[in-house]
Amino acid sequence: MRNWSKSDILYLQENSHLSYFELGKELGVSKEAVRHQFRQHYIRKIKASHKTYYVNETYFSTWSSEMAYTLGFIFADASVRTQKKRSKELRIFNSDRKILIEIRELLGSNHPIALDKRTSTDYVLSIPRMRTVNDLQKLGMTEANSKTMKFPNVPNKYFFSFVRGYFDGDGHVKVSGKTGRKIRINFASGSKEFLTTIKAKFEERGICCSMRTLREGYENESYQISVLKKSRKLFYHGLYSENPKKFKGIKMESKYQLFIEYFEKNIKIECLDCRIIMDKKAHNHVRCKACSHERDKFQKRESRRKLMKNSD
Repeated sequence: MRNWSKSDILYLQENSHLSYFELGKELGVSKEAVRHQFRQHYIRKIKASHKTYYVNETYFSTWSSEMAYTLGFIFADASVRTQKKRSKELRIFNSDRKILIEIRELLGSNHPIALDKRTSTDYVLSIPRMRTVNDLQKLGMTEANSKTMKFPNVPNKYFFSFVRGYFDGDGHVKVSGKTGRKIRINFASGSKEFLTTIKAKFEERGICCSMRTLREGYENESYQISVLKKSRKLFYHGLYSENPKKFKGIKMESKYQLFIEYFEKNIKIECLDCRIIMDKKAHNHVRCKACSHERDKFQKRESRRKLMKNSD
């Protein structure tokens, strides 16, 4: 049985417009347990249609680093839905509820974040505002966004803020290997034109990438950019500034921590021969200096021995 804290009850009061099922899913209890708390604490159930919602409708009219990040995130993980009476609704999806809350705060909105009924794992922030959607469409967003979107005219100083938002929405970073020596960075899109433009802008900034087609020939064909090994640190500093450890801007914490783990913390690397822990600077090598020197001497002796044997 759950021990209900004051913060849990406060959460129920602030989100009383959500269904018992959605509240229970968020708190890890059954909808019957949520209903019982509503009755016990005399919490009034508010219908979503009776709540007054608001949003900063001019948010996408002025460029800033936060606006560029939000725009990038929306390009990666959002769609536009046309409703009745010609109204339009912006729907932003993600499995990380925390980042959606931060984006909602940036948008100056109080619209609810609910579970996506199609997946039961993702969350969705729905904002039915015609002006907000119109501003996004002027910036390059379309209703069939994943296939037809075009790269917006982002000012140079906000380019990496936009990329960080897009990467947090539709990017992938993975640290692998027994000693955490390998890192892969890539992100995808259904729009070839969009990714081709990003690739060209990366190369202008010295970041080398490769691009490939995923599920080629199928209806859900998409494209993927991978940041090459020699450019990964440059990409990392582009996303999180020259001093990433002190970066305070909006970001997805899970991806940020993976980058910090790989680039900033000491990585323990064992020598293959003597098993001593090597310095982080030696992360491109598999043997320590002493073992490498001995191995080179051994290989030279073997080469001389074979030459002498062949000459005989």
